[in-house]
Amino acid sequence: MLWLIATDSESLVNSLSNTSWKVKDEWLKLIKKMLAEIQSKVTVLWIPSHCDIEGNERADELANRGRLKDQKEVPVTQAIVKAKIKARKWTPTHERAKEVYNGRLKPKTDVESKWTKRVRSLFSRLRTDHAKELAAYQHKIGKVESPNCSECNQPETIKHVLCECVKTEEARVRNWPGKVHVSMLTSEPETCRRILAHRFPALRYAHTQDPPKHI
Repeated sequence: MLWLIATDSESLVNSLSNTSWKVKDEWLKLIKKMLAEIQSKVTVLWIPSHCDIEGNERADELANRGRLKDQKEVPVTQAIVKAKIKARKWTPTHERAKEVYNGRLKPKTDVESKWTKRVRSLFSRLRTDHAKELAAYQHKIGKVESPNCSECNQPETIKHVLCECVKTEEARVRNWPGKVHVSMLTSEPETCRRILAHRFPALRYAHTQDPPKHI
């Protein structure tokens, strides 16, 4: 018996033409397995879509009808779920996150990729306010009694250190001509790194592998 499978998916035909079984898509693996188990000769034929081919137009109609039905019980692969998540627009919902990221699609900029891993890690933790270097976070996890800055007697959050603290006042004036805002942690990370380095010395060494050793 001969089998003829007609499809308007050119990518499917190309994928099935590849004899390798090293594919990530679980559905494609399943299709290949089913085709391999069929004892008869199977021909997969590509049909261009929207060319007034009666059977193909009917298939499109049925596909559209199926698309409108409840999809809750339809199984999906992990690859499909990941693709859907990646395709979603990144939107911060937490109030503090909205203030820091200011609606940007990505929390990082190209300049950060040039920093050392150690600096990127510390800066990222500070930006989220979940850093052990901040008294407010230390207090939150029960490590210290007071959440306040030792100099200003205000909660030592990243917003306070970057925008208000007297310890970084000189650095703010030197590195930025106007008022420093917490959203600059995302829009102006290099400027913020320079300001914060006066409070967190580990941020000074952004372009070297290790801080200089003291002899």
